[in-house]
Parts: sequence; C-alpha cells; structure tokens
Amino acid sequence: MQANKGYQEILVKLDAFIRKYYKNQLLRGTIYSFSLLLSFYLVLTVSESFIWFNPTVRSVFFWSYVLTAGWILYKWIFTPLLLLNKIGKIISYDEAAKIIGEHFTDINDKLLNTLQLFDKLENNDQNNELLLASIDQKSKQLRPVPFTSAVDLSKNKKYIKYALPSLLILIGILIIAPGLISDSTKRILFHNTQFTKPAPFKFTITNNKLQTTQFEDYSLEVKVNGKELPQEVYIEYNGNTFKLDKKDKLNFNYVFRNLQKNTPFQLMADGFYSDEYEIEIIPNPLIVQFSVDLNYPAYLQKKNESIKNTGDLYIPAGTQVKWNFGTQNTSQLDVRFGDTIYHLNQNSENEFIFQKRLMNGLQYSVRSVNSYIASKDSMVYTINVVPDQYPTIQTEEQKDTTSYQKLFFRGITRDDYGISKINFQYRFIKRDGQSVNEKINSVAINCNHTLQEQFFYYWDISTAGIKPGDELEYYFEAWDNDGVSGPKSVKSQAAVFKAPSLGELAQDAEQKNKALKNEMESSIRKAKELQKSLDAIQKQLLNKKNLDFEDKKKINDVLKQQKELEKKIQELKEKYDQNNQLQNEMKSPDPELAEKEKQLEKLDRKSTRL
Repeated sequence: MQANKGYQEILVKLDAFIRKYYKNQLLRGTIYSFSLLLSFYLVLTVSESFIWFNPTVRSVFFWSYVLTAGWILYKWIFTPLLLLNKIGKIISYDEAAKIIGEHFTDINDKLLNTLQLFDKLENNDQNNELLLASIDQKSKQLRPVPFTSAVDLSKNKKYIKYALPSLLILIGILIIAPGLISDSTKRILFHNTQFTKPAPFKFTITNNKLQTTQFEDYSLEVKVNGKELPQEVYIEYNGNTFKLDKKDKLNFNYVFRNLQKNTPFQLMADGFYSDEYEIEIIPNPLIVQFSVDLNYPAYLQKKNESIKNTGDLYIPAGTQVKWNFGTQNTSQLDVRFGDTIYHLNQNSENEFIFQKRLMNGLQYSVRSVNSYIASKDSMVYTINVVPDQYPTIQTEEQKDTTSYQKLFFRGITRDDYGISKINFQYRFIKRDGQSVNEKINSVAINCNHTLQEQFFYYWDISTAGIKPGDELEYYFEAWDNDGVSGPKSVKSQAAVFKAPSLGELAQDAEQKNKALKNEMESSIRKAKELQKSLDAIQKQLLNKKNLDFEDKKKINDVLKQQKELEKKIQELKEKYDQNNQLQNEMKSPDPELAEKEKQLEKLDRKSTRL
C-alpha cells in the first residue's frame, strides 16, 4: 500500500530528529570523555611527579589509563559516531516518537498513534479509507511541529563545568612548572624504563667519550656538583657495586679492567642514582698467530721449512718468504718494509697472506687495522739475509828443475754453497820483445761441485808455443754456484812466466857449464889420485900373506873415498843430464862437457871393477 504524502513528511522529520539525537550524544560524550580522561591524566602525572613510582606501578597506571580511555572513547564517542552514520542498531521511529511526545506535551501520543495507524494500514489487506483519512488528518496536525527541537544541543554547555577545573589546573601547571607534567608524562609513557629521582647533586662524567678498545682498561672520571655533596660515590655494573676512588670533594675515579664487551653502569650516592650509561667497546684488531714459510733457492739444495709465531729470520739471499697471518676483528693488515707499506686485504675470513723474495737484510713491521681503529702497537721484526759469499782460492807452484817449461800446481778453493767450475787461465803479454794483449786461454779442471775442492795441475808451457823472450801471465779462477745473482768468481794471484832470451840462455848455460866443468875436473883429479892409492894398496897386498890393522884401515879409507867419489860422479852425471836437457830446450849442449862426461864414466868403471 502506498503511504500518503503527509506520512512521508513525518518520516523525513523523524530521521532528522534521530540524527540530531546522536549528534547530541556525541557532543555530550566528547565532553564527558575529555573531563574524565583529563582528570585521570592529572591524577597520574601529579602522583608520578611527587612519588616516582617504580616501573611495575607505572606499568599498571599506564595500562589502566589506556584501557579506561579505550572504554570511554568507545562508549561515548565511537558508538554515537557510528550510530550517527547509521552503523549499528539505531533507535526506531516509535522510540523517537515517544521522545518527541515527551518533549511536546500538546501533541502527546499523536505522533506515536499516527505511526501505529500506518502500521495497521500496511498489515490490513482491505482498502480502508477510514484509516487513510485518519492518518492524513493527524499528519496535518503534526506538520507544524519541529521534531528536531526536541533535542537542544546548547544544554550540553552545562557539562563543560566538569572539564573546566581539570583544564585550568593543567594550564596552570604548564605555566608554572611545565616539567612537572612533561617529565612525569615521559616516565609514564616509557613505563618499563628505570628512572631515577633527581638528586640534590648532579653526576657529571668528564671523559670525552664512553668508549674504549677491547681488552683494555678504562678510567672513568666523575665530577659531582650541587648544594649537597656526597662523601662517597659508588658504581653498579654486572650485578656488582664498587666504590669510586675519591680525588677531592668534587672528583672521583674508577678503573674498569680488561673490558671485553659493552658495559652498562649507573652511579649511586646517598641513595640517588644517575641515569644509566654504557661504555662502548671497540673491537680490537689482533694478530692471534702467524706462520712463515721459507722457500729456499733451489741451488742451495736446502729443504724448505715453516716456522710459527717467529718473525725474526736468518735466511740465505733469494729466499721466498710467505707469511700467513691469523687475525681477529681485522679488515686490513699493513706490512711495512723500510719506506714501503703494503696494505693487505683478507685472503679469506680472518686470514692474510703476504710473500716477498728477500735479497737484503732489513726490519719490517706488521699492524692490524679495522674500520674503527688501527692497532696501537706494531709488531717489529728483523730479517738477517746472508748473501752468497765469494769463493776463495789458494795455490802453490813448483817448478821442474829439469825443465824451464814444466810447472806443477796444487790448489784448494772453497765456497759456502759449492764450487761450480775451476779453470786455469793464461795469456801472452809479450811476444818477440813486444807487449801484447791477447785473449785468455782457458783449461777446465775437473770439479766435483763440493764446498771444498782440492785440485792438481801440470802445465807444460811448451804446448803454448812459447819462444825465448816471450812472457805469459797465468792464474787459476774458480766460480761458485750462486743461483740467485749468478755465479761469482775468484782469481788466484796472477804470476808471470818469462822465457829466457837467447842471450840469457847462453849466459846461464856458460855459467852452469863452467861450474860443471870445474866440478868434473876436480872429480877426475880425485879419481886419478884414488886410482894411484888403489894401485899402491894392491901392490902391498900382493907381498903380504896376512893383513894387519893398519892395512885394513887403509883399505876401508880407500873404499870409503871410492863410494864418495861414485856418489859425486853420479851427482855430476845427473847435473850433466839436467843441464843437457835444459840446454836442449833452447840450443845444442856444450861438446867439451860431453868429453868430460865420458872421462868420468871411464873412471867410474875402473873404480867399480876394483
């Protein structure tokens, strides 16, 4: 059934009333909420500012306030706001009609009766003209009535008086002592944090930074000032309480030993606590261990080795040295050799590797670094590098008495790591009376490549094609087995062989021949005298049957002289042969000497037959 126009106007006016009804509830709820929550807030903050509750009590107050505020806001603000927007169960038209009828006494129950007649009309299946006429009549009577006037928003002003005292108190406190509200509010908001009640004195930490390096000591400097000064100051950390050392009435000191991690602490004196502080620990870059691998030059034939935690080295030149550093809290390692610094990055986690071939001794240092600090102390070590020494050589020379041109040598050469080769070197420095600078001739000598080599050498100078008056320089040269810088050599003292000139040979031969002739002539005379003595003794022996002592003595003396003469003759023969050989090297021998030598041989044979 279609409702008439008058009835529709009533419904529109009822909707307007319902909206204003919830606006009124929202406004009143806002005033109530503000008044109650502000009063509760003032009670909490003022109480906290004077009493300084512990974190547990503050937590109870905080959550009580939060829950209370939530309930109040939900009940008096959020619910009316939702109903105002027709969210949730709002009052019905009949309930609204009763409220309006109570306000407008002249219409009494007319509005409610009109709504009831319309409900009855909708539920009646027959066409009831009488009900329609009645509804239309009542609608005309209700048309002038302003339903929304039944709700007076201005009446809510009387509730402002409940919020005004708390608001004035808050404003007064904020003007006179704002810290009383702000500080207590902060403590309530951070209800789990331990706050300390202001003391009649103030703790001041005079250190520039609450920061130190791991595993080091830290000296905390504290100053107190205020109207009342404490006699003793204590520090609490790690569950323990310690007394600070008193320097004077204002200054105190405490030393933390071997700090390894961040350390929170509080100062305390006369029952008052400072704020909580914390000493920050900076990771200390450390070298916890290292090893050094020594790779020796191959020619030394020395076994490679590795040493641990020893940086001072005594090594041969050319050794390849490899350092393996194990670190902690280290991002970079600085290795300094003289004026050169090598910045090493990690090879792997907590590991740094550096290698260098060393030729000279030096000092080096190692310092660990991280993003916070560089290690205060550098490790300083010394490397002694032993260079490959030069070899040494000693020689002895012997000349052949039978020849100008035959020399015998004996030598010894030494080296710290081994001899690689030995050569006999010679060159002409004068030919045909003229100085020359000819190339060196080398003759290799057998070498066993040991640390000490003894050698022998025979040199027949004639093989060099030497002539009278020529000069030769000669020496021995030995090389070591240095595989790093290359073999080094040493030379024996150079000697010069001067071949005698023809004139010198002649003069020398003349002198020797003359001396030899004199000796030969003397020997011949002695041989003849001895022969006479022998002939005389022989005659005596023929006339005697028995020999007496004197006879035997004469015979022994003659025999002794004979032996001496034989020995002398033999020496002269050797001298003759030697002199003959020497002269044959350069020219023909003296014929007069040959004749004398024949005479000696004849005498020697005669004495032998006797």
